[in-house]
Amino acid sequence: MRTMEEQGMKRTTLLFILLLLAIALPAYFRTQKKHSEIIKPDVHYVPTPQNVVDEMLAMARVGSDDILYDLGCGDGRIVITAAKKWGTRGIGIEIDPKLIRLSKGNAAKAKVEDRVTFYEQDLFETDFSEATVVALYLLPELNLRLRRKFLTELRPGSRIVSHSWDMGEWEADDVRLSSPYWLEWFPGESPKRSPLFMWVIPANVSGIWQWQEGNGSQDRKELRITQRFQKAEGVFSGPAGKNLAAVEIAGESVQITIDEVIGEKIQRTIYQGRAEGDVIEGMVTFGHGPKKENRPWRAVRLPGTMTAVDKEKKLPEKEEKKVTP
Repeated sequence: MRTMEEQGMKRTTLLFILLLLAIALPAYFRTQKKHSEIIKPDVHYVPTPQNVVDEMLAMARVGSDDILYDLGCGDGRIVITAAKKWGTRGIGIEIDPKLIRLSKGNAAKAKVEDRVTFYEQDLFETDFSEATVVALYLLPELNLRLRRKFLTELRPGSRIVSHSWDMGEWEADDVRLSSPYWLEWFPGESPKRSPLFMWVIPANVSGIWQWQEGNGSQDRKELRITQRFQKAEGVFSGPAGKNLAAVEIAGESVQITIDEVIGEKIQRTIYQGRAEGDVIEGMVTFGHGPKKENRPWRAVRLPGTMTAVDKEKKLPEKEEKKVTP
């Protein structure tokens, strides 16, 4: 009798265990699948040869006052090199925890732990706003996905340097070919050379700008700027009518050159300033030679006229409300 009872209890216990497993195992495998999806990197780690690292950092003009972000930092060699050579503060972003541990160990060996920090996180969820230099060795599609983030988060004048891959329609400000190197994992192969690309983040000066150069209404000036990445052009409206304006952007610096036909002469006016938000402030130069005259200049952008520089978008043709800077 007791044997039958014991057998019944064993069957009940076994059924209970099987029931628990049926409930727990699917949840476990779902968790493991979700975890693997989170940490799966978009790019397999391929180290940048040290001579190429040196050339990338020189190309980006890295210095002691910079904050360098390396996206997909691998073993940390880019930020570690910058910290050793120039005392640059470096941030390495990497999604692979093993590489994070390797980077930290390499920083300790190089004795630059106080200058570099490594974060295990998704680079698409990383805030780049403090960076003055960003280093990349990703894939073309990842560069393109990051392009809008760079243009909106990085401050004008910040630099991006990329090993091997460009950013599509956004032309690089500097393109070079690296010195020869040998692949670390194929030492017997012939030497390789890679293209290196560098961009300077441009100020977004698209929109309608107005300023006053005198006390009368006829002294009000207006400039409509269309901008595509770092390239821009403008239409200037003044007392002599409308004229095309040459617009040059270098980081936060802006130069606008306007040639107006006044009577039988061409008068050249050059506006140079620093763009910050909806204001450009600097100097205007009239004429040339002994008749050259310099005056302070300040222009204000009309609200709602700025457009994204990575999209082709025309300015509205309707008459805008006038603003006095």
